[in-house]
Amino acid sequence: MRFDLEEDPRAVFAQFDEIEALAADPDRAAVTNAAVSGWSVARQLHHVALVALTISTALRGLARGRGQPGPEPSGSAAELLRDGTITRGMAQAPESLTPAESPVLDELHAAIAKARSRWDALRSKRETLEADELRVPHPVLGPMCPPDRGSFGRGSIRTPPPPR
Repeated sequence: MRFDLEEDPRAVFAQFDEIEALAADPDRAAVTNAAVSGWSVARQLHHVALVALTISTALRGLARGRGQPGPEPSGSAAELLRDGTITRGMAQAPESLTPAESPVLDELHAAIAKARSRWDALRSKRETLEADELRVPHPVLGPMCPPDRGSFGRGSIRTPPPPR
């Protein structure tokens, strides 16, 4: 599913709204969902906010012409980008995207606000981001152009399953 730079940001912002709503309830944010990753809802939400920031940084760099030509993603990377689904708890988050075990809710809200602001700023770069000649490497998935990064973002910036 190719990222649509006009329509998909709306879905990303709807996810930010859901994240903020979950984070606003400290009782729900403290629940741990062992079936997903063993992380608390707050920790998972903070991780999602950090991922959103990282993806927006890559997109911002690509919008500024920072990147290099490279091949299209192939194999499982291409399949993941096409399907737009990232299974929670199936991979180890990199250290830079692993929040503290007990995230401070104020820090979570600040990360969400910053991610929202960065994604909002990307709306004005739509024309530049639609070009897919330049790529920025992802440590696992390989070189990704702006629509690939957007597809990865759409799949990554999802709220965790509701606590049980």
